[in-house]
Amino acid sequence: MTLAYDLDIILRDHKVLGDPGSGAHAVVLSQLRQYLKWAERAGPAIVVGSLAELNGIVGGEGALRAEVRGAANGENGYYRWDGGRWTKVAGLDVSFGQLTNMSGTPNEISAALVASGERGTVVAFVGTALYNNEGGGTFIAIDGVREEILTAAGDPLPENQLIADQAFLLMRAPDGTLRCYFAGDAATAAAQAAQSAVQAQIARQAAESATASLTALQFTSRAVFEGTTILPGVVTVEMLGIFQRGDCGHPFRLTRLDSAPDPVEPWHWQSADGGYWLMAKPFPSPREFGARGNYASDDTASVRAWLRYGEITGLPLGGYPGVYRCTKSFELPEGIQIYGSGAPVIAAYPQYGGDKSLLRPGYKHRINGMSFVFSGTPTITVTTPRNDRFAVVRPCMYYKYPTPPVLKDIAILQDMDVFNASGQMTSAAQDNRAAGFTCGLWTESNKGVYERLTIFGYFDVQGIVISNFSPISHINPDYNGFRFNRITSGLAIISSDDGSMDEGNTGLQSFGNSYQGADHHDRAATNTNVPTLYIDGDVTTLGHIRGQSFTGDSFRTLVNDAIVLDHCDDVQFANCITEFAIVPGVPGLDQHGRLRGSSNVQSARFTNIASTHDMGLLEFMAECDGGTVTATSVGPRDGHIVSINGKAVWLGQNAGSYGPGIQFVDAVNAGTVTKGLMLQRSSDGGFRAELDDELIFDVTAEGIAYGYGGTQLPVISPVSIENKNSQLNQSRRAGQMILEGGTYKLLISASTAPTGTWRDAMGAVVYSPS
Repeated sequence: MTLAYDLDIILRDHKVLGDPGSGAHAVVLSQLRQYLKWAERAGPAIVVGSLAELNGIVGGEGALRAEVRGAANGENGYYRWDGGRWTKVAGLDVSFGQLTNMSGTPNEISAALVASGERGTVVAFVGTALYNNEGGGTFIAIDGVREEILTAAGDPLPENQLIADQAFLLMRAPDGTLRCYFAGDAATAAAQAAQSAVQAQIARQAAESATASLTALQFTSRAVFEGTTILPGVVTVEMLGIFQRGDCGHPFRLTRLDSAPDPVEPWHWQSADGGYWLMAKPFPSPREFGARGNYASDDTASVRAWLRYGEITGLPLGGYPGVYRCTKSFELPEGIQIYGSGAPVIAAYPQYGGDKSLLRPGYKHRINGMSFVFSGTPTITVTTPRNDRFAVVRPCMYYKYPTPPVLKDIAILQDMDVFNASGQMTSAAQDNRAAGFTCGLWTESNKGVYERLTIFGYFDVQGIVISNFSPISHINPDYNGFRFNRITSGLAIISSDDGSMDEGNTGLQSFGNSYQGADHHDRAATNTNVPTLYIDGDVTTLGHIRGQSFTGDSFRTLVNDAIVLDHCDDVQFANCITEFAIVPGVPGLDQHGRLRGSSNVQSARFTNIASTHDMGLLEFMAECDGGTVTATSVGPRDGHIVSINGKAVWLGQNAGSYGPGIQFVDAVNAGTVTKGLMLQRSSDGGFRAELDDELIFDVTAEGIAYGYGGTQLPVISPVSIENKNSQLNQSRRAGQMILEGGTYKLLISASTAPTGTWRDAMGAVVYSPS
């Protein structure tokens, strides 16, 4: 290859990150040496075969530099005429070295030198800056010897001459000073040459010891690695980055393979010498497989390769923060384990703020955490025999195996613009939502672990769907665990196959999750068909799913039917929070959210539910007229309620001002709280009875004050009643019945004299306390 020995040209044509059409990208040590020879010359050069021959020549103007070649006794090298004699400047065989173990501050750099392994003096050094240097003098200590770095012209180095994470070239000037000839992207050429210098050292040591296995080689990017010829003696190398230094978390190693793998997988890397290397990094992220994570790039292929690595090796996958835009659906491999790097805070509520404000053109790359943003067209379709919205589902991610998966600290986001480029909130018609994806995650797992996930999108089916039938193994999955997830568009637990007549999907454990409806940021555009929670074990035959436990969860939506239960058993809610708001005038959103049940609910339990509004508990009990519902301290329904076959007994306090009591509710007509038979303490500590909102009696300190139908009755002193050992009851006809000494006495149209004697309508004495 013909080289132009001009500093700017050689650096332009040999930078890896430069113009790929330059035609030259590989710099080898011999080429750099040759360049250094020319760079050292100033005018005509003297070339001789020995030092004795050179000493016979008097230097002067036009002959200030010379070179000895071909000598066998170490005389080869560069010489400079020093006013009266020739002084050796550098040996020919050593002109270049690599600076390693970089540390220090922007203006005080410390480094160690790795030379080519041959004799002589190093006159050129290449390193990678940790920081941009600052003004006021920049110094470097190479193997403990501190020197100031000057410009090529010999002036103090200006600020930002050295660029963080990029290479720089230092050369020893004739006056002995250390000068920086370039820094930045162009310096990648020298970085490649640095690898050649290290290879020379490795080759020499490998020749001395056939068992040598060195790991000194380090690469700042995959591009540099793939462009480097690595000698056979090197069996491991270290990667400091993928696209640039530090962009993949901790460094990792590549191990040389003895032969080409079959097949070649994405985790097999190839260097310029044709050798194949196995990537060995614990918990690799999609970046190791080429993903950019900047939203602008389509990372679908890289994410798919990342998932395949977990499938083939069985090793857990890790994460690196980034926004990985995916234009296709993903089928998660069996037994996949993903430990991400954190999920952003994005949900239907609040309406905007936090990472949700970054769902805007030009800002999505700034979303925090590890997010998979789905745009484009779904490539996976799940079909079921159901005749509702679950008949055809197109999820972003699909897991179809009973083997337990682990999904932690990632986000599955439906691509959309909550705001437009001008920062204005969009309408449903303007949000550019990837509406083809109708579900965030569909899973048929058994004992799966789902923790700290963010599922966000206005999905037309559900945020997460758990199906209780796996066509792979014909096993009904059980005991999945959901903890501390944020799920927009809610959770559905369903049967999806007609063969699942037995109860299954047992033992789901939900703790500390936030379930929100598919509530659009333009609230009136919310999908009214998607509740925060939907459980239904029926397909075309009667099948129940049972044993779901929700503890410490929150449920929030605008949808009228906020939680829907059907064909289920043993569903439990404890210490949960509900917040159901409305959008006035919009059907399906115009009433505070409520529980929706059916006669197919065999049992449900509610304990300590903090609700901002009436959840329609009694109506729910009436709908569940084929099973049992119990509730304790549910929102405004303080106390304990038990419903059996639609009929309820309420132990607590009604909406009035009275004390605790027992209410027998005809739940079919439970629209009004006080329907049915109510027995409770009076406000003054007495005893009160009502039937269908009508007073039966009210025993107070003054006696019985009122009768059935609101008729005024005489007052019987409680003392008299106690003396007679009497009991009081109420006939369904107007009047009062007294049981005394085993004999009933019926008082009709009774009146009273001041003495307390009771008389009938004709004035005859019927009863006297005496």
